[in-house]
Amino acid sequence: MIMNLYLRLFSFYLVFCVFIIGCSREKSNIYSTSTLNINLEYTEYENTVDFKSGNEVGKVYKEEIPYNDDLYFEVSISSFPKTQFKSSSFRRVIPVGTTFRILVFDENNKYLLSGDYICGSLINTNIQLQANKNYSFIVYSFGKLTALPSLAINVGDDISVAKLLLASFEDVMSHTILNRVINQNNNTLSFVLKHTFTKIKTTIDASTVGLINSIGNFSVTNTFSNAEVKYTNQPTTPFNLNFSNLIPNRNLSSFVVSNDNKSALSDEQLIYADGIQSQSLILSAMSVNNIPKTNVTLLNYVFKPGVYYDVTIKLKSSIPDGYLIGNLYWALGNLIFENGVYKP
Repeated sequence: MIMNLYLRLFSFYLVFCVFIIGCSREKSNIYSTSTLNINLEYTEYENTVDFKSGNEVGKVYKEEIPYNDDLYFEVSISSFPKTQFKSSSFRRVIPVGTTFRILVFDENNKYLLSGDYICGSLINTNIQLQANKNYSFIVYSFGKLTALPSLAINVGDDISVAKLLLASFEDVMSHTILNRVINQNNNTLSFVLKHTFTKIKTTIDASTVGLINSIGNFSVTNTFSNAEVKYTNQPTTPFNLNFSNLIPNRNLSSFVVSNDNKSALSDEQLIYADGIQSQSLILSAMSVNNIPKTNVTLLNYVFKPGVYYDVTIKLKSSIPDGYLIGNLYWALGNLIFENGVYKP
């Protein structure tokens, strides 16, 4: 009897221990966590459009603007293929020390937490997430080395509450990853930050017609001073843009004339363009071959957000190639130069 009692108690003890160990393991699996790693590779534009003179393949638009009776501006607009604009010119490594923020949302796109970090190599964060669950992430940066301003969002808020209000021409870059499973073997996220707004770089080439003597102020019409980036849970449209406070005329980077006076460059500058309003690039004054002109319109176009515009504008001669004798233009090869005069 006593022996049977001991055997029963021992068996009960074994079953109880197995039960406790099993529960402990199950609980451990349920609450296992994974530490998030972030790889911030580079920045890029959604697209880039190159405005150049000539008959490039893929040209979609051409504009000729008179300068005077003898000269005119020629602009052709060509769109680069994606493989070309994701080159070193338009896909850039993020400088070490640049600050960025990551926002973390649960499987229902409700806000959980955020963290601010500094770009470098692979970043091991202090963010621990419950493993084997879906999460969504937003990373954004202003491309600066300074701390990011606070964001008005609370735990439990929907992803649509996350928005950036901008009033100082900030160059926002961001990348959204939706519904990603995080576990011990899949805890590193790679982000490519995409520029949100428009940048313009403009070159004037007068090499075939003469010399640029001087260039006045350079400006763009119909842009905005305020913008709102409002994030969504849609993979095809990760954010919506809203613009306000239309600026009739905003100064761009001043033109710098080359040493040989044959070209001039206005370096890249960010603008808030909504892709709806039409813009004009305007020079207050310009002198070519000592021929002055004021209020010169270089380009009329609708600039789109997230696009880098590399604008090359060539000054060309309205006069046909050759030499005018009487009422006819002669090719120089059919003329002789005698006593300072071309003759047939």
